[in-house]
Amino acid sequence: MLGHVTPSTREIVFHIRGGAFRCWPVSPRALEALREMGLTEATIAQYFNVDPDEVRALASKYADR
Repeated sequence: MLGHVTPSTREIVFHIRGGAFRCWPVSPRALEALREMGLTEATIAQYFNVDPDEVRALASKYADR
């Protein structure tokens, strides 16, 4: 049994498409990996079904750390 996990809906948006589980926001390492693979902010946003501005804001937030 995996146990019960209650994510904050304010911080995490769940998307289920074609059986894939997609979670936003992603970790700093995950965002960096996606960008290193050559994905644009628009492509990342489309994958997670968020606005490209959210991707830019998250990247900026992580860069400030």
